[in-house]
Amino acid sequence: MAYSLPLTYPSLKCVIKHMEVNSRIQLSQRCPSIRKAEKSIPLKIGHLELDQCRVKINNTDYSLAVVCNYFSSPYDLDEVGSMDLGEVIDEQRDVVVDNRSLEEGEKRILRMEYELRMLTDDWEKKNALIGEALKKELKMTTEKSELVNRKCYVGIIKSLFLSRRVGVPAPIWDIDFVNKNKLITFRDEKLSYNMKLHQAFKYLIFKLFSGRRDAIQVKKLSIENKGILRVPASLNLKVTHLEILGSGVDKIAISFQPLLEGSSLQSIKLNNDFNIENPILQTSPLLIFKNPNENLFRARSAFTNVRVELEKSTIFPREALDLIANWLRHGKEVGTIWNFSLTEVTALVCFKDIRKLPGAKYAGHKTSSQLGRSVLIPINAFSEIHIFDEKEEAQDGNDWSLKITVRRKL
Repeated sequence: MAYSLPLTYPSLKCVIKHMEVNSRIQLSQRCPSIRKAEKSIPLKIGHLELDQCRVKINNTDYSLAVVCNYFSSPYDLDEVGSMDLGEVIDEQRDVVVDNRSLEEGEKRILRMEYELRMLTDDWEKKNALIGEALKKELKMTTEKSELVNRKCYVGIIKSLFLSRRVGVPAPIWDIDFVNKNKLITFRDEKLSYNMKLHQAFKYLIFKLFSGRRDAIQVKKLSIENKGILRVPASLNLKVTHLEILGSGVDKIAISFQPLLEGSSLQSIKLNNDFNIENPILQTSPLLIFKNPNENLFRARSAFTNVRVELEKSTIFPREALDLIANWLRHGKEVGTIWNFSLTEVTALVCFKDIRKLPGAKYAGHKTSSQLGRSVLIPINAFSEIHIFDEKEEAQDGNDWSLKITVRRKL
């Protein structure tokens, strides 16, 4: 009977190097004998997502939640089921981003009250439909089961509201740890709620990424946080593209900057309000702003970054005019490109208003100039602003881009 020989150490490292990232991490957790070899090989991740209770590595989720029956929460809860706003004590100098607020807690309650009304209305409407269906001898057992589950969820929310109002202690909570991808749930485990979610999340990050000899190479890092995001200060990342979503952008950027010192960022994407003077915005040649406020277009502080792209659900011509007026007033480096994603109709409205600016003329492009879709405005004797649009492929309806650039005079 023939027996296969075990892999040599170099062969083992070669196999581990070419394994899928999550399979490699899980194998290392289950087989301590290969952990040293696995940790010595650089880890490369395509897309790493972090929020206060969830880490997603490529297409696989590792998530934590406070749960009780049909109810789950991504926040720590107090004795009556409200968001825990207690002070966070950081004795180990971890990277801690605390975006909790009393206002956020109140908003959460309002969202739950709204959801309660919508679920109740939906239950009543669908329950009536089920009644009609039964009269017609139609089977809707799957639909009915789903509605029963949703009604139980409504009952849980009702009990939480009553607990808040009269001070009755909430039910006993657990922490639910789930490891899954789109097709398979690898692990779903209930844990005792004997530590805060942010402490449990830090431990999860430590188990996934600690002890590695080289920096973890991440092509795209996405960070979003509405509660407490806590990671070890020893987390060593080398990031190519950074994306910060949701609220508290400046807190996240400042807190994570020490972890990104070894990174050569090629792009930074920010959502919502942010401090224009934040030094992290000067570390990338491409900035992408999603739904920025109007102050961005009027700020005197000019980004040294050459390319800026803007993604907004609604673009107003006034914003493009403010940006152009700002450049004419304060100047701008040759080679600067700002790209607005918008609809063709909005682009045409922008051109109509831009054409009225002093010194503006239809020029810069042989065909587009004749159609009124290419405009030049002189800044000084050496440079000029060139505004034109292009057709692009997009799924959100904004299938055109309005490009505002600075070039040398020809």
